[in-house]
Amino acid sequence: SATMVVPYIKGVQENGVAACVKHYALNNQEFNRHTTNVQLSDRALYEIYLPAFKAAVQEGGTWSIMGSYNLYQGQHACHNKRLLKDILRDEWGFDGVVVSDWGGVHNTEQAIHNGMDLEFGSWTSGLSAGTRNAYDNYYLAFPYLKLIKEGKVGTKELDEKVSNVLRLIFRTSMDPHKPFGSLGSPEHGQAGRQIAEEGIVLLQNNGNVLPIDLNKAKKIAVIGENAIKMMTVGGGSSSLKVKYEISPLDGLKNRVGSKAEVVYVRGYVGDPTGEYNGVKTGQDLKDNRSEDELLAEALQVAKDADYVIFFSGLNKSNHQDCEDSDRASLGLPYAQDRVISELAKVNKNLIVVNISGNAVAMPWVNEVPAIVQGWFLGSEAGTALASVLVGDANPSGKLPFTFPAKLEDVGAHKLGEYPGNKEELAQSK
Repeated sequence: SATMVVPYIKGVQENGVAACVKHYALNNQEFNRHTTNVQLSDRALYEIYLPAFKAAVQEGGTWSIMGSYNLYQGQHACHNKRLLKDILRDEWGFDGVVVSDWGGVHNTEQAIHNGMDLEFGSWTSGLSAGTRNAYDNYYLAFPYLKLIKEGKVGTKELDEKVSNVLRLIFRTSMDPHKPFGSLGSPEHGQAGRQIAEEGIVLLQNNGNVLPIDLNKAKKIAVIGENAIKMMTVGGGSSSLKVKYEISPLDGLKNRVGSKAEVVYVRGYVGDPTGEYNGVKTGQDLKDNRSEDELLAEALQVAKDADYVIFFSGLNKSNHQDCEDSDRASLGLPYAQDRVISELAKVNKNLIVVNISGNAVAMPWVNEVPAIVQGWFLGSEAGTALASVLVGDANPSGKLPFTFPAKLEDVGAHKLGEYPGNKEELAQSK
């Protein structure tokens, strides 16, 4: 992590944009992340959990850092004296801005004295009730002002916080040499497509099924909900309201044109709502057919196709690729494994393109000749995936983590340490 984060920070910040490194620190699980209290030895803290953050501060020079939701030694990370003052400021010499995760502050006096600069969101009654002046109710707003007026705290810490914020402003928007930017331009789309293409990973290509030969292919079957589902929304804080999004199906149709017939069938039904964390896509993904009916249709189409592309994945739905909950299983949801195995029996040119931000179990890995890891690729996802599938672009990306064949292959699970005690995450390394 340290090796990757340092050049990333430098590249971002040399353009006058502040990098924000997160989540500091010991943010190890999503389940009950607001109440999990981490206890561990100093050796584990310094040798396992802090090196990447230390490199981000001392080598990368990050201008901001975000606290995590969890507690460390009984005190929330967003106003934890040891993490923010003793280590981050005093040991590492950090001079940037510390921001909270949304609603990560829980105590005004601790936030004042322990190094929290900028509070993002709050679960105070003012905000949760939707009051117009909800920001006044933040722990570092009126409650802070009240303590100053009552003489219970001074303004020394306030001056330090203001200095840190002003320093960040000067480093970014007040730089006289910073060029004017733009939003949603064709250049942004082109850059997004290039990044997407370069991030796609070729996991397997037995028999050189890829790239698809458009001189020979007459019919291409596209199967799977993720071929048509919007992926820029959902997941919690990663949800975006984009100007446009090209789906894998549309991207492939645009690239293939009249060279081959592209036929789409659903194959399975995942999350039909088209709504994620309050963001509505406008898509109607409802399908009342049974699992067997959908599979039968997919197999019939696959039998007659020159190539079959199955877009698998976690569908960016609750308890899959999202924040605030841990996945309940390593496998693909919605019986996708069954669909893939059955498709492999009827067509030897099967390509599985997995759309996910996490590793998934692949019990069918020896049955499928070509496997591509597609990630969540943004507005140009469909165009980028199509470019790779037909050979216009090289899928040169690398996995940032291991895909275990099954959950039992993971050490923590094998030793019986996972999932462990979900409330009190005790680690003795």
